[in-house]
Amino acid sequence: VVPEPRSWEYAEVAAGSSTPEDSMQISLAAIIILVSSAASIVPQEPHEHHADMDRRGNVAMGFDQAKITHTFTTSDTGGVIQVLAREGSDSVTIEQIRRHLTEISKLFKSGDFSKPLFIHAQNPSGTNVMKARRAHIDYRYEDLSAGGRLTISSEDGEAIAGIHRFLRFQQLEHKR
Repeated sequence: VVPEPRSWEYAEVAAGSSTPEDSMQISLAAIIILVSSAASIVPQEPHEHHADMDRRGNVAMGFDQAKITHTFTTSDTGGVIQVLAREGSDSVTIEQIRRHLTEISKLFKSGDFSKPLFIHAQNPSGTNVMKARRAHIDYRYEDLSAGGRLTISSEDGEAIAGIHRFLRFQQLEHKR
């Protein structure tokens, strides 16, 4: 009499596993991956999101987010990013702001939006258009007494729409 095959032997052929324990480990690993993936898409509480964003911002921008104010405004030709130290006498933070805005002016002009991607843990709206239309966008940095201002402008309608999406994204993200 031929013994009846056990069900795990069929799974072994299908999954390439040699024992039921191997199949169990593969299944357990798949479940862990699915659960951890699902956990990563659960929306954070707003205060957790801002705290995480501020920590990444401290690293990427080189200054303490609690010591500054960010303002993002749109205009007919694009818009403005303005960063000011909360304390006008904080010369260290003011210098860090100026260095950061000068740097992102050059990065954005080259189509590099890796800093906003890192800070926000997502690709900010409008950056794909700004990257694609970078030849049609001007970036002008200027010092302000307590920080700096980066004016982003274009005469190209598609580029302006991308700039507006980017600045509106920033407004929503930095809203407290």
